[in-house]
Amino acid sequence: MADTPIVIIILALIYISSLLLIGIFLFYRSIRTKLLNLRVLGFAFIGFVVDFILIFLKAPSFLINIVVNTCFILMTIFTYTTFYKGRKRLGTIFIGAVILLRLIDCIARWNYNFTTPLASPLTDESRIYYYIFQFAVRGEFTIGTGWLAYSSLSTYSNQRKMEDIEPWIQKRYFILGIGALVFLLQDLFVFLLPMDGTGYTSPQGIIVGILLLIVSIFFGATQLIGWIMPPKLKAYFNRDFQPKNSNQNVDEDLTEEELMKQLMEDV
Repeated sequence: MADTPIVIIILALIYISSLLLIGIFLFYRSIRTKLLNLRVLGFAFIGFVVDFILIFLKAPSFLINIVVNTCFILMTIFTYTTFYKGRKRLGTIFIGAVILLRLIDCIARWNYNFTTPLASPLTDESRIYYYIFQFAVRGEFTIGTGWLAYSSLSTYSNQRKMEDIEPWIQKRYFILGIGALVFLLQDLFVFLLPMDGTGYTSPQGIIVGILLLIVSIFFGATQLIGWIMPPKLKAYFNRDFQPKNSNQNVDEDLTEEELMKQLMEDV
């Protein structure tokens, strides 16, 4: 890490700081609202922060794998329990796929010491196994993030037809969905990383590293705004909102709980 460009370190710190803030907030919200799915997502975000710290500390790879494995599984569980609860077959397929891909990932790491980016030059002999490794890594990332993006945007589309849901709540899922959708660009950028073992120290590696962190920070920022909606932005989204019932209860905690229950039933 001593050779990592300072700009990448600064961007990484911004990213993990946003994830830590979101994780703590969601954990706090889950206690107030008694919504366990928010707690699951909160643990996932905090876990990604722990994963970054372990990487910087050069912790054993098996420990890093355990942490990141848990994070992807928790993200998938959050999407299932929030948007598709009751559809056991669908949840089993997606969660099972993430676990299977993560198992392939772990086997490739342990046998060939693969990392992203590569810490040593890729040989012709190990090239096919490296692509299998990346297929597993990108597959679990795509399932966890892509499913969240699709579910959030689908929820936003459905909520627009519900006149009793405040616009700021509808916009929350649009913001979360767009953030997750942009985050998927990582799947493309990863394959632009150098394969000669220079990592983020070569000119190509620096550029790709910055691109990866830009989309990561965008994801972190959208999650931060979506879950910790600033009062002024909330008021802006609600500027033309006229509730059907003038006595409608708009208590934030109650709205959150009722919304989650509605999602589990209708989406």
